Amino acid sequence: MLAGIGEHDSNLPRGEQLIDGIYTLDISATGYKTLHMIHGSTDDICAHIG
Repeated sequence: MLAGIGEHDSNLPRGEQLIDGIYTLDISATGYKTLHMIHGSTDDICAHIG
């Protein structure tokens, strides 16, 4: 899954995150995203570009 993460919008760092594995992603009414990773990885796509 590809997730766009804004500044202070998640427990993940800002950027475009590629999330792979077994996880849940909770999105609150305010839009805050909380990733609970059970097994897998995240990769910041922006880090590969710049």
